[in-house]
Amino acid sequence: MKIREFLPGDREVIQRTPCEYVSEVYFHLTKDGWNYFLEERLLDEKIQKEYTPYSIGKNNEGQMTFIIEEQDQLIGYMEMAYDQHRKLLQILNIYVTKEQRKKGRGKTLLKASKGYARFNKARGILMEIPNDNYPAIQLALKAGFEFTGIDEICYRRDGHKSQEVGLRFTFHF
Repeated sequence: MKIREFLPGDREVIQRTPCEYVSEVYFHLTKDGWNYFLEERLLDEKIQKEYTPYSIGKNNEGQMTFIIEEQDQLIGYMEMAYDQHRKLLQILNIYVTKEQRKKGRGKTLLKASKGYARFNKARGILMEIPNDNYPAIQLALKAGFEFTGIDEICYRRDGHKSQEVGLRFTFHF
């Protein structure tokens, strides 16, 4: 298994790879004035959500994509953006193929992000995870990230409120 930087030929492989997650648990948000409460709840039925990569390999300033592969086969990737002004690395997307989950691949990618952040003298790493992506939330917590905030508007569609919110996690150096 090795981690490397994105190469132009990787774009097509990533675009053919269905990005999805499955969850049976979510975190329900309740507000009371300035107070927010998150409660872990079971979903009525298991969900499967698909999503698209942000900007794989577009080489925008400060953006980086790491590829994780085994025997020259892509088994996952992680998109990141470094904010030089705030000295923060943001993980935009992390994905591991279905067959490679629960084998430490996501944890390996997060470890690589920590090395990249240290190399760039970042103060920390942040990522936002939908409140129903329970596997990603558990991965972040196991990798030493702390829950630090809520984004209520990131998943609103056409001005309508949604039960889906973004949960912010940070790793501090």
